Amino acid sequence: MECVIKVIEGPDAGSEAPLPPGQTLIGRSPHAALRLTSPEVSYEHLVITRCGDEYQAENLSARGTWIDGSRITQPVKLRPRELIRLSPDTVLRLEVAGGEGLLSRWRTLLLTLGVLLLLAVAALLLTGSSGGRAQDDWDRAYAAIAPWVQNQCRSRRLPPEMAVLLDEAWRLEQVGGYAQSQKLWLRLQLLVDSVEDRRGLKQIASDPANRLALQRLLTPRPEDPDPSDEELAAAMVQFINRRLTFAVRQARN
Repeated sequence: MECVIKVIEGPDAGSEAPLPPGQTLIGRSPHAALRLTSPEVSYEHLVITRCGDEYQAENLSARGTWIDGSRITQPVKLRPRELIRLSPDTVLRLEVAGGEGLLSRWRTLLLTLGVLLLLAVAALLLTGSSGGRAQDDWDRAYAAIAPWVQNQCRSRRLPPEMAVLLDEAWRLEQVGGYAQSQKLWLRLQLLVDSVEDRRGLKQIASDPANRLALQRLLTPRPEDPDPSDEELAAAMVQFINRRLTFAVRQARN
């Protein structure tokens, strides 16, 4: 653990020095790594010895050194944040290198998260008080997608079993059979993959123009036109993907 020794009180407040392995001299001496200017501090007042990640302080001055209020008479182990008083007006502190900067970044992050949380709560309250967005109507979306899938299966543009699997997967969800329905949603995903080269269904679903195809069925607006064949294809893929995700999550609970 890299630490520094920092002056927090006295004429040299703000000064600091790194503590490399070995000994670091502190005092008014020109040879001191942390050179102080207070006349109450001895030329060679304190030495800090680092061995690995451990730090040890040893008083060299007849004027004395105090660590957290106790005068030291022999070498003692130093811990981060401990206060070292060399004189009535000079106080040092052992700090983790970059610790204050890291703490400041954490404080900023926590403050930002707090503000975002408050904004989110406010948005929810406003949404609730104004009626908000209509709740997703999955029954309506299924009622629009299922007949389209049946027509596609009858015309052999989709595998014939897709209509049966879609109906059964949806039925199982209505009775809470998520462990079984997730298997059927997965089979439907695999069937979509099997016709990708011929139909390009996943490509259609990922097209920016069709990104909201399912959402338009879930929360329809009076001014929305009837969905096109391509929009229904995109909505079907999105419907299967989202129901699979939901069923897997519910099956784990």
